[in-house]
Amino acid sequence: MTPTTRRTPSITSKNRLLFSLTAIVLTGVVVVALVVGLGGSGAGRYVLATARIGSVTTTVEVSGTIEPTTVWGLNFGGPGIVATVSVTPGQQVVAGQVLAQLNTTPLTYQLDQAQATLQGAQDKLNQDSSGPTPPLPSTLAADQAAIAGANAAVASAQQQLNAASIVAPGSGVVASVSIVPGQAVANSGGASGGAGGAAGAASANGPSGAIVVNGSQGFLVSAQVADTQVAQVHPGQSALITPAGASGSLAGQVSSVAPQGATTQGVVVFPVDIAVSGNPPGLFAGASAQVSIVVSQATGVLTVPTSSVHTVGARNFVFVLDQGKPTRQVVQLGPSDPIRTAVTSGLSAGTSVVLASSRAAVPSPTGVKKKGGGAAGLLGGGGGGGGGRRGLGG
Repeated sequence: MTPTTRRTPSITSKNRLLFSLTAIVLTGVVVVALVVGLGGSGAGRYVLATARIGSVTTTVEVSGTIEPTTVWGLNFGGPGIVATVSVTPGQQVVAGQVLAQLNTTPLTYQLDQAQATLQGAQDKLNQDSSGPTPPLPSTLAADQAAIAGANAAVASAQQQLNAASIVAPGSGVVASVSIVPGQAVANSGGASGGAGGAAGAASANGPSGAIVVNGSQGFLVSAQVADTQVAQVHPGQSALITPAGASGSLAGQVSSVAPQGATTQGVVVFPVDIAVSGNPPGLFAGASAQVSIVVSQATGVLTVPTSSVHTVGARNFVFVLDQGKPTRQVVQLGPSDPIRTAVTSGLSAGTSVVLASSRAAVPSPTGVKKKGGGAAGLLGGGGGGGGGRRGLGG
């Protein structure tokens, strides 16, 4: 009996059905996509992703400068010659600490003279009041007027003596010192101060003085938002602040948005202050920082990869596979970020959407288009128009 040989039927490439799982990194997120070969050798293969419940955070990205929330520009309260300067830039100071002083010799003499005049006026009143005969009312009035004038002179002399010292109004760090011993100064009006950032802070537009002190009450980032984005930014919105050279981010909150913009190189921008939460160490006034302002956030919503969404005119759609062929599915969209886009209607969780076609022409580095060079973007004649993203290539 001749042995029977049982042969396995061959599977031609025309009828072969291939399934493979491919891990694709899309904008920093690993998406497990199903690459499906359908039909004959001319059929396409598509990279898919699944619509799922997730969260979407929309941010406005700005850059700015770290500044203290409070800055004091300190000056002497009167004219004189600088006698001592007891601080240097970078030095920590506390409230009430004397930072510099004028030569007080003439001011002390002036106070002594005023006090002696006051004592003499008081003695005159006592003498007139204790005589053998009652003083005339006009005499008492003159004596009392003299005492009042002497008291005013003493108060003025004391005030001038006090103004001869620059005293720290609060704790902080000395930012600058622009006086030296022996220098003559005019009456510069004492101390000035204000908030940092766009509200009028510690930079070239902030308080100036013989000594400038950055308060230790906290920091903010002074930034600018373009006129196309300012309507999205409001005080109270949360933010993430990344100082230059830092490995991590700090929490913050928008504290103010300027009501009027300024034109810079033909572009209208609006000053915005973002307060740093708490008072973390290691921040330096004048350093740069990147800020992500959270302008909208949605959680527990249906999302798809942002790269799967297409727009033609006012309509938004994704591609889904219908019997192996990509078909437009009109959807309504919610918030979006560079990675995920919320879908409010038109799609259900678990639906696979098409990200790319592996048979689309892929430009090579030399500019020569190659077929089948891997998953390409959704390009070509399936859609497009109105400046939006084009549809799936045919």
